[in-house]
Amino acid sequence: MGKDISTINIKVASELREFLDTRCITDGGLGLMAEYLEKLAGIQGKVFPETSQWAVLIFAADHGVVKEGVSQFSASDSARMLRGILCGKTAVSVLAAYHHIPLVCWDIGLCADLEPEPMQVFQLMRAKVAFGT
Repeated sequence: MGKDISTINIKVASELREFLDTRCITDGGLGLMAEYLEKLAGIQGKVFPETSQWAVLIFAADHGVVKEGVSQFSASDSARMLRGILCGKTAVSVLAAYHHIPLVCWDIGLCADLEPEPMQVFQLMRAKVAFGT
């Protein structure tokens, strides 16, 4: 039978918060991740909670500010980068493959529709909300 997660060890969760507060992280820099880590620590009763499954999730989209000269990268750069990730040619994909960690990319708003690559080693999911912003 699994562990009862209805009770969270507040002391352990607070110890994790104190630990995170001593790291070089901007206020709110971890977003909701800090809250999730605290809950996980409290559930497991360990300041450094353990996880048995890892995955790298990449969500790709283009933004319209490149047209305003704010960004130096164009929509074609986004598509090229995602192709590199899918084909295992970027740091994140090389590290994921080396450590046998699943990597999945989602196209949630690229300005282009990517076609499957012959050398593609990672999965591309399509969940496009729009063609950029």
